[in-house]
Amino acid sequence: MKPFPLIAGVAAGLAAVGVPIAAMQQPEVIRANVYVNGVQLGGMTPDAAARKLRQWWEVERLRTVTLNSPVVKDLPALTPGKLGIKFDDAATVAALPKGNPTVGFVSQIGQPEPERLDVAPKFAVIGRVAPELIAAIDKVNENLSEAKVEFVAGQIKLTPEKTPVALSEEAFQQNLSNILSNPKDWSLPLPLTEGKKRIPDEELGKIREVVSSFSTTFSAGNRPRSSNIRLAAQYFDGKILLPGQRISYNDTVGQRTRARGFKEAGVYVNGRHDTGIGGGICQVSTTLYNAALFANMKIVQRQCHSLPVPYVPVGRDATVNWGSIDLVLENNLGQPIAIDSEYTPGRLTFRILGTKVPGQMVKITGTGVRYRDRGVRRVVDPSIPAGVTRVIEGGSAARATSTFRTVYVNGQVVKREPLGVSSYYGSPRIIAVGSRRAAPKPAPVAPPDGTGL
Repeated sequence: MKPFPLIAGVAAGLAAVGVPIAAMQQPEVIRANVYVNGVQLGGMTPDAAARKLRQWWEVERLRTVTLNSPVVKDLPALTPGKLGIKFDDAATVAALPKGNPTVGFVSQIGQPEPERLDVAPKFAVIGRVAPELIAAIDKVNENLSEAKVEFVAGQIKLTPEKTPVALSEEAFQQNLSNILSNPKDWSLPLPLTEGKKRIPDEELGKIREVVSSFSTTFSAGNRPRSSNIRLAAQYFDGKILLPGQRISYNDTVGQRTRARGFKEAGVYVNGRHDTGIGGGICQVSTTLYNAALFANMKIVQRQCHSLPVPYVPVGRDATVNWGSIDLVLENNLGQPIAIDSEYTPGRLTFRILGTKVPGQMVKITGTGVRYRDRGVRRVVDPSIPAGVTRVIEGGSAARATSTFRTVYVNGQVVKREPLGVSSYYGSPRIIAVGSRRAAPKPAPVAPPDGTGL
């Protein structure tokens, strides 16, 4: 059977340019002008292209990847293999464009060579990243800390919260595969996931000015009391409250014990002066209470003393007692706030830090104080002679007053609220009356008559 004229013509044409007809049976090859990371593979069989790429990778795999992170310091320089990645020559060659060499030649007779095509190499994951990298990340997690707000030299200093960080290995190895395709720059930022922060950085940044402040004074010479004030105030310094969060005095300071550093000092007990462990800490709660009042914070729990205190007006004190009486405040300001405490000998200051409401002013007022005498109570004291008296307790009148908070914005009243009635029940004057009988006088003794001399 004779060949068809078309086939015969093609065969004659091929013979005319020196291409044997047998070439039509050759396997496919990589398309002309194809490169992988600068390696020219056009016209090569897949097997030959794979061998050439493996030779290229033998050199490349010894290079190290430059890792960088604003969080993790002292990052090791590691090879791709150490980072859990290997070059996949088979997948790379399989993705290259191919064609029959004869067909390609026939189709290109009299035509220009195809445009250069650069193809990225392909990589495969072979395992987890190097322990050296994981160790560097774990080192960061040894220094976790809460967000911090400090008031220093009249300026607010913010320190963001540090939460645990972890390497997203899947994203890391995918990013690594991408940068290995760049023959010049093997620089890779670490894709780190950070634990959820209790105080997000953007919320922390809203604390930028003093909303309110209040100070009280005390005798620096009373060292046990001063020590208790300083110790208790420290527990509040830098505390941050998000909108809606509350802070409890007792939960924050904890139980007042000698083991925790609290000392014995003067206290009020049932309307009488006495001593107890932690004496003076109510000045801390009172100072904080007034700072919260002027910041327009919500007062959840507050109770007055049994007697008025000398460091604030009547009706503006706040007593506390472990296990029974607490001061609880709530951040109802719609923005994050922080509490700053500052102790200097003889003076305690609390500040509420946050963002001011433009034009806002807070006033605290009270009704007239009502008095009621508690009278005198006499007690018999057998240790003193009959007819002799001694004042045990000076006593004080019962008092009561109502306190109000008025909030102004640009001179206009926007809120007036009662803060409650403060009742100081005082105590009677206590007088000890002696009951001890006088000792009998000794009988007189006659002097000697001297008759024996």
